[in-house]
Amino acid sequence: MRQELTLPLLFWLSTLVGAQGDDLALKSHRAKELMAAGRFSEAVPIYEELVRAVPGNPGLILNLGLAERMAGQDRKSIPHFEAVLKVDPGNTPARFSLGVAHLELGEPALAVAPFEGVVAADAGNTDARGLLAQALLAAGRPKESALHFRKLTELTPNDPKAWYGLGKSYESVSTNAFEQLRNTAPESCWMLALLADSRVTRRQYRSAFYLYRQALERNPAMAGVHTSVAEVYRKTGHLDWAADEQSREPAKPAVVNPSYRESKEYNQWALEAFSHLSTLPESLEYHQLRAETMSAQGQHLEAAKEWRAALAIQPGNPNFKKEVAVSLYMGGDYRSAAPLFLQFRPMPPDLNYMEGDSLLHLEEAGRAIPYLEAAVRADPKMMGAQASLGLAYARAGQPSKAVPHLENASPIDDDGSLSYQLSRAYQATGQPERARHALERYQEIVKKVQAQKDELSKEAQITAPPDGRP
Repeated sequence: MRQELTLPLLFWLSTLVGAQGDDLALKSHRAKELMAAGRFSEAVPIYEELVRAVPGNPGLILNLGLAERMAGQDRKSIPHFEAVLKVDPGNTPARFSLGVAHLELGEPALAVAPFEGVVAADAGNTDARGLLAQALLAAGRPKESALHFRKLTELTPNDPKAWYGLGKSYESVSTNAFEQLRNTAPESCWMLALLADSRVTRRQYRSAFYLYRQALERNPAMAGVHTSVAEVYRKTGHLDWAADEQSREPAKPAVVNPSYRESKEYNQWALEAFSHLSTLPESLEYHQLRAETMSAQGQHLEAAKEWRAALAIQPGNPNFKKEVAVSLYMGGDYRSAAPLFLQFRPMPPDLNYMEGDSLLHLEEAGRAIPYLEAAVRADPKMMGAQASLGLAYARAGQPSKAVPHLENASPIDDDGSLSYQLSRAYQATGQPERARHALERYQEIVKKVQAQKDELSKEAQITAPPDGRP
């Protein structure tokens, strides 16, 4: 953002006279040269001196704030922009820069008002409107952000940022409605149908079929669900069944739950916005959208390719670099992922965990331990890191160190593997009774998992439409 946005610099020295004025004018000229050369941090102390020499001059205070913001000193710049706005509430550069500073600091809610002021004064300012839309979306106000992104698609119809932002705003409204339904009617037919929709998105057709049928059992008059089942039939090669199912749509549909309707409608609008984005020339936003879609479908290695394509368009973007590494890790390509995490210094807890876990999967437990230890020190509640550290210690022949971490990770032992390793660690440290209990827990979990798989296998068969009709 700092590289993309520039503002005109104002130089106010008309009140200075005499030798002092000449000296300050020279310093002002030098500061202007430094700003033009992109040497913002060097310009800051010169503007600080000028502000001290001519206190209360809004032009100099604005220039100081601009130099600070462009130098990455956003927190320092904010009081200077606010001081200018106290004297001149309609100052567009100060408003705009104040909003940018708050966005840079991760304070989108505070960025909204300054950008609103700029847009109110100049409705055609697409830069300010775009940043206002971003701030509203980041501040959890997606319906309002959608209004501005929609206006941007009218003002700049070929701008991929506008269409991507519009789709993301609609998507956020849909997600919020989904969560509202989850909180108010978690066992309802409406919730089951939305869950089924999400399974279709991930191409989990058997699971989606089962959930749609469950929804129809609870409310046979639901509109659109037979159509969704018909689509599942088509995607799984049962075209004759699809036609039959489609014909079963109720003539008098049931009254629709408001949260369900909102989630469905906004999701459809999001898909339409994203579809339009795909018709535009190749863009960073297009690859970003594809990467996010692939990740949601569990196709992480394909997502990594899309993040790399985005990185090719915007080289050096640290977020895209991280997404490439994380996608490779999630896709199980640990050999490629491990060296990429080392680009980030200092490494945050999640990257320390993924680096260590990658090395653990590559049978390099000794090298994995320092990274996993760092992750656990920084965030003891990171259960995945606790589990991996326990496993790393066990494989490195340090069972006494493995025990506490495997114990801490027991809440996420969903397949019994941690209990099995804990049993072995107990046995190696002379605790046979604890080893026996851990082994019994392992056997119980394995039986439970197998029973769930058997039940799911029975439930998730795609079968012909029932003989009877509602």
